[in-house]
Amino acid sequence: MCETAASDTSDAPSAANAPGADGTEPDRARSPFPTGARVRHQEWGDGTVLNEETDRITVLFDTMGYRTLSLATVDEHDLLSVLEPPPAPGDR
Repeated sequence: MCETAASDTSDAPSAANAPGADGTEPDRARSPFPTGARVRHQEWGDGTVLNEETDRITVLFDTMGYRTLSLATVDEHDLLSVLEPPPAPGDR
C-alpha cells in the first residue's frame, strides 16, 4: 500500500481553474502539476488537477474521487506523472 497524504474532500473545488488559497493564480510555468493537467497516480489511476497551493494539490481521480496530495510526498515517492498538460487559456 502506498503512503500518501490524502483526504476525501466533500467541498472540493468545482472549477478546474480555481485560484490558490491566497486568491492568486499559481505560476503554471513552474508548477510540476498545474491546474487542469491530466495526471496518473501509481495506485489510483488517472485524474485531473483541480487546485494547486504552495504545498499540495487537489486531484479528481476518475475512479477514486477527490484527493488532496502533499507535493512533498508526491515528489518523494514519485507518485504522479503528467499525462497531458493543461489546455492553453485560449483553448477553453
